[in-house]
Amino acid sequence: MDPIALFAAPAVGVAYNVLVDLARGALARWYSGRADETVPAPDRAALRGTLEPLRMDPAASTFVPAIAGDLDVLVSERYEGSLQYLSPDDALLMEALARLRANLEALFGQRITFRGEDARSESGARVRIRLDVADIDENSEVTGMSGGGSGEDINVHLRARNINGGSKIVGYKRGDE
Repeated sequence: MDPIALFAAPAVGVAYNVLVDLARGALARWYSGRADETVPAPDRAALRGTLEPLRMDPAASTFVPAIAGDLDVLVSERYEGSLQYLSPDDALLMEALARLRANLEALFGQRITFRGEDARSESGARVRIRLDVADIDENSEVTGMSGGGSGEDINVHLRARNINGGSKIVGYKRGDE
């Protein structure tokens, strides 16, 4: 879990707003049975980098209760309505923001990086794919990932027991190839 590395109080307020809005959007869709709908993206001016459309990974449902728990902490009387008083010195706040960000990143499969967090990679797609195949037929292709993404943090592991003549395995193929 990466801490929110923002040291100016206004930046903490921005991170708070973005993460709380994303969590509310994700939970509203999840609990209403609309988990396949895209969650509205945050204001691009708040982020370093660009997010892909925010779609929830159904396999990441284990993160939903944690997101709800962190959201409960962040919208408590202690914080909500007090944005001007949010402080990077508040350990409970910073820990809750860091946990919420980590859980949202897992749910969306993307990194969320705020302006001012120069030591952290930019916002954008994070992909981890593991594919085990018994046999690949003749003249076939198995591709782990094809399409967009920044190319950063993409980790594809492909394994095949038998690769028949004329076949190939491709870990990552950019969309323009």
